Amino acid sequence: GFTIVALRAELQAAGLLDDVMAPLDVWTGSFANGSYLLDSPFMDRPGFNSDLTRVLLHDRLAYVLALDTQGDDRGTQAAHFGAFLRWVTKALGLNTGQGNTFKPDGVCYAHQFHYGNAYGIYLLREAARAAYLLHRTPYALPADLLGRL
Repeated sequence: GFTIVALRAELQAAGLLDDVMAPLDVWTGSFANGSYLLDSPFMDRPGFNSDLTRVLLHDRLAYVLALDTQGDDRGTQAAHFGAFLRWVTKALGLNTGQGNTFKPDGVCYAHQFHYGNAYGIYLLREAARAAYLLHRTPYALPADLLGRL
C-alpha cells in the first residue's frame, strides 16, 4: 500500500510502477472507485463491512495517492479522490440496522453484531490515517464523519 507511495519515484525509474499498481487497482478499484459499489443497491444504506472497509481505506487510498495527476485510464487523480471520498463517506456512515459498521451509540459492528476489538479498532486506525492524510485538502473527510471517529 503506502510503500508504493513512498517508493513511487524509484519504482517508476525502474519501470516497475505499473507492475505494482495494477494488482492494487484490480483489488480495490472494483469496490471503491465509484463505478461499481457506489452505483449498486448494495450501498443504498450507509455503512459497509468493517473489515473490507479497513482494507480498502488503506489500499485504495494508497493507490490514489500513488497516481500522478493525470491518473489512469478511468480518470484523473482528482476524479479518483472524489470517488474515494464519496465511497468512504458512505462506507463509514451510521447504520441503524444490522449493517457492519458504526452504530449511533459509537459501537462498531462486524458480522452483524458487536465483535469486540477484532474489527472496530483496526477500522478506526485506518480511518484516522485517511483523515490525517486528507485533512486540509479538497478531499478531507466530512466534519460529521470526523466527529464520529
